[in-house]
Amino acid sequence: MKARLLLLNLTLLALPLSGQRLPATVIPSHYQLHFTPDFARDNFKGNETITVRLNEPLSKITLNAVAIEFEDVTITAGKLTQKATVRNDVRNEMATLEVARPIPAGTAKIRIRYTGVLNNQLRGFYLSKANNRKYAVTQLEPTDARQAFPSFDEPSYKATFDITVVADEGDTVISNGRVISDKPGPVEGKHTVRFSTTPKMSTYLVAITVGDFRCVSGESEKVPIRVCATPGKEKLATFALEATGHILKSFNRYYGIKYPFGKLDIVAVPDFEAGAMENTAAIFYRESALLLDSDSASLYAKKRVTEILAHEIGHMWFGDLVTMKWWDDLWLNEGFATWISSKPMREWKPELRTDLDDVHSTVVSLNVDSLRTTRPIRSEATTTDEINELFDGIAYGKTAAVLRMVESYLGEEVFRKGINSYLQKHAYGNASGEDFWNEIARVSGKPVDRIMRSFVDQAGAPLVSVNTSCQRGRTSVTFSQQRFRLDSDVIGPEVWTIPVCMDTTQGRRCELLTEREQTFELQGCQADLFINDEGHGFYISEYDSEYLRRRANSITRDLSPAERIALSGDVWALVRAGRIPIGDYLNLSAWFAAERDQAVSAVIHSHLAEIALSLTTPENDAAYREWVRDLLAPAATEMGWRAGSNESEARRELRSSVLGTIGVTGRDPATARWARAEIDTFLKDPASTDPILVSTLLELASSTGDKILFEKFLKQLEKAGSPTDYYRYLNSLTKFPGPELLDRALKLALSPEMRSQDAASFLAEALKRPESREQTWSFVTGNWPALQKKMTTWSGAKVIAATSGYCSIAKRDEVVRFFKQNPVISSERTLKNTIEKIDNCVRLRSLQESNLDKWLKSR
Repeated sequence: MKARLLLLNLTLLALPLSGQRLPATVIPSHYQLHFTPDFARDNFKGNETITVRLNEPLSKITLNAVAIEFEDVTITAGKLTQKATVRNDVRNEMATLEVARPIPAGTAKIRIRYTGVLNNQLRGFYLSKANNRKYAVTQLEPTDARQAFPSFDEPSYKATFDITVVADEGDTVISNGRVISDKPGPVEGKHTVRFSTTPKMSTYLVAITVGDFRCVSGESEKVPIRVCATPGKEKLATFALEATGHILKSFNRYYGIKYPFGKLDIVAVPDFEAGAMENTAAIFYRESALLLDSDSASLYAKKRVTEILAHEIGHMWFGDLVTMKWWDDLWLNEGFATWISSKPMREWKPELRTDLDDVHSTVVSLNVDSLRTTRPIRSEATTTDEINELFDGIAYGKTAAVLRMVESYLGEEVFRKGINSYLQKHAYGNASGEDFWNEIARVSGKPVDRIMRSFVDQAGAPLVSVNTSCQRGRTSVTFSQQRFRLDSDVIGPEVWTIPVCMDTTQGRRCELLTEREQTFELQGCQADLFINDEGHGFYISEYDSEYLRRRANSITRDLSPAERIALSGDVWALVRAGRIPIGDYLNLSAWFAAERDQAVSAVIHSHLAEIALSLTTPENDAAYREWVRDLLAPAATEMGWRAGSNESEARRELRSSVLGTIGVTGRDPATARWARAEIDTFLKDPASTDPILVSTLLELASSTGDKILFEKFLKQLEKAGSPTDYYRYLNSLTKFPGPELLDRALKLALSPEMRSQDAASFLAEALKRPESREQTWSFVTGNWPALQKKMTTWSGAKVIAATSGYCSIAKRDEVVRFFKQNPVISSERTLKNTIEKIDNCVRLRSLQESNLDKWLKSR
């Protein structure tokens, strides 16, 4: 059995799967699935009956199957039952069932008895381990239902499911349906759990988990809710339970369609590669994405849990109720769930200020989309690897940003009506991009189809430049557009249909750009237009040096926080592309010093850090870091090092950001000493320290820490009582100075104690830091065969992406050589993006390094 499991894993890692589509001649309507997991043998017995409809007489039926040992297969049509032979096509993950006499068109039943593998790859039906025992968990998206049961494993083949599971006595079984019977047997020490029939859904949404889970329960609008975890961790589920109730109420109001699946189970499983998975009515989570101690958790931790809950629950409508027809329209699932997630959060906890997070997300997505190697939102995908690579920042972040832009253009209520009409029209079915935007266009009466098509089917992001002139009391405004790229200013063929909205003296005005250049007029003289009202547009606005000089001292007064985030992102993008000198960005320092909005400050601070990482030289590094310290010193003095009574969480977050930037980017020794003293106090009495500050303190203390502190962190890691505590200390270990401590930290990635879900992320964090990058890269390349054993579907791509921090042609070539010699599944585009990012860093240095030096000397 071990040899067979090893063969499976090697096959999954090595084969370039073709992902061939199934013939459209057989349509499933219902599955009866019976599973018996066997933890002693790490396998499971399966027994299924699939009801299908044949469009024409056939003697062969092809379906999807991987790592399935077929034991008995029959096909029944009418009164005739025939035994089928099975021909496996391993490369294409298919099995063809053949009978002697043709099966007539119409209804038939396929009965299959088989054995499957409880694998260790965190995909299909797999093993998870905790508390000295095993758990069985499914993760079937995108193309791994075929590992759990032979199936028509394509999203358009929706069917209903009856699921039954035989489990060890005392174990809880959770699936998509409600438990309708739970009886002892069929043998002593077992019990059989049967679930209600599901609504029509795609195979990738089937969910099963088996183990000694403990749950906290509640209800929202008559929907029973459970949040479940392994024993002892259920006490960390109460915040998620409360948040889920509020989110369900909000979505019921927004969609006008009540939650459609009867009950909702939310489960934290010990080993889970994705952050979470929107299985219909049974959402599975990584523990760190769901569980927290609400008394000690930071605002960021609460926001993150709430956001992921809202995202996954949003999928119950976008993705589960209405599902894309094929994976090229994955954005209809992920982009919508990303876009909708902030709405219930704003209703429940407006202090989370998710509207500003949305604008920041747009800035990040524009950065991703500025690459030559980016892809259109809707991209062709035929192979399993290509499908896996669609789960990226384009499908999630860019789509959400485009939806926010369209919503802002139409108005929230009009957009909501269009969304609801789309969902009602396609409920329990499948839809395409055209189905969506045609319905929104019909309801709104606006050319949403043209806007969406230009952003969905065209790669890249637009750069919108503005030129104004005033004559006789009227302002002539000329917009021009071209594709924005970091590596070139050549105007390409791309033209978008862009809603550009701005705040004028006559009120908000939106213009639809459809051509390369367009001109319109405004009443009055308005030279300093800000052309991205509330930062809702998905484009980079180009402002010249004179505009920035004029507005520098009035930005915090004239622009909203959302607009300040957008402006900072725009100007920094123009610097990175070499369209303006870096001094134009740094000359906004009067704004930076006066900024007191935490969300805006976080964006500015990230840019200051990037300058230190990418542009300073040995000769001016100290001068730049001194300037950063001086820039933020007034804010630090104003806020102090400790929170005052009744201080808002936003201000406490700002303190953390300011002190972190002074300590890390500014390398202020006094701040580092303070952090070390605070951490010593925190380790003795966690309640003594503001939880919002803890992550910043850990980073500062570890970056100047010694062996004694390293040992303390290891002990804290071993006894961590929550996922939050565990990852705080784990992620701090690679930040300690010196090769000896870093080596000890890196070796943890190979230890049995580190879960495969964590190894790649742990190494990626170390690769991102210049101080630890070279030693980590040597460790990764020197231990690659051993690390590959811990690699799962997406983990190798994380390691590749982390090497984008390099900034030299020699290191780029080294990275390319290594990954060409050691290919990583589902990572072809990631490697191309990484190479381009390194090239862009080299280009940025050539364009701006001397400009930074001149600016610093001019101070």
